[in-house]
Amino acid sequence: CARHAGATAFGDASHARTTRPSVEHDGFVVRIDGAGRVLWVQVADVHHSIVDPSNPSLPPTLPRAEAMGVATVEGGVVVAGYFRGQLEARDFIFRSADRDGCIAYKLDDDGQPLYGFQAVGVSGDDASWCRATAVAAAPSVGDGADSSAVILAGTFVGVVDFGGMPYSSGAAAAGRDFVLRLDGRGRVEWVVPLGAHSAAWASRPQPVPSLATSPGAVHVGGAFAGAGAQFGGFARDGTGAASDAYIATLAAGDGAVRWVR
Repeated sequence: CARHAGATAFGDASHARTTRPSVEHDGFVVRIDGAGRVLWVQVADVHHSIVDPSNPSLPPTLPRAEAMGVATVEGGVVVAGYFRGQLEARDFIFRSADRDGCIAYKLDDDGQPLYGFQAVGVSGDDASWCRATAVAAAPSVGDGADSSAVILAGTFVGVVDFGGMPYSSGAAAAGRDFVLRLDGRGRVEWVVPLGAHSAAWASRPQPVPSLATSPGAVHVGGAFAGAGAQFGGFARDGTGAASDAYIATLAAGDGAVRWVR
């Protein structure tokens, strides 16, 4: 999975895809068999440029999408990333606010969408955005556990609606990381904001959260800045640099933060 722009042949001409005019780039995921042959290509098709409501004389922002990660689960794969504008993945249509929105959708073994999830800035807030940067199959949390649940990690700024659960990055922070769990139907089970970013973070190359799992636990690594950054029930102080690294471990069942370093 990644992104592409213009005309791209995935393996051969039978799997060629072309982005729409005036699109920055589309996200895609490709399935390849053991001999290196392309079985199918699923492209996240974006369109509809966005005009800045505060200054309509500016050129419109180009729509874009990127697939940042893919996880294998029972019954297919889950792709996660971000998009801006209107995104179409076969039968599913997603619309972001004026900035990037987080997206995850499940594809079956033939590349057909089974569900879709998005987290976008609240209506009327043109400064909020959200990007998923990592996805992993959720660890089992007991007998009868959902074997197709996934964990997403990423970054958000402003007020973002995570499937009916709105969270704010806070007035003092330029943004926060997040980790959340989706069940096998793409419904949010829990969301945990992590850390805080400084204003300087927004103008620099942005480190993105990474994700790993172990039995019963979720491990997130990322960057934070400032004093009193919150990680669940833990608070940590940065060194005063533009960003410091952290590693946090959460319970897979309810997202409770166990420890942070």
